[in-house]
Amino acid sequence: MIASWSERRQSGPGLELIASYVALRCWCVRAGHALGQKDHEADRRVAATAMWLGVPVVAHDAIFANVEGLNLLTKLDL
Repeated sequence: MIASWSERRQSGPGLELIASYVALRCWCVRAGHALGQKDHEADRRVAATAMWLGVPVVAHDAIFANVEGLNLLTKLDL
């Protein structure tokens, strides 16, 4: 059972998703965007995954506003 769990774990998106996350984190820190802060780790993962998949983030949280390369669908007045 453990072997099959390990195989499934290794068959995920892997390095491409990690590269997307790292690029986003670097951009956020350089740009001074709040998404680069430690408190927004989960939000950053959501954004990086959406960017990697090429899908929009649907959220009403201003933390996702003005992120280069992120397609945000929201009803907020930004």
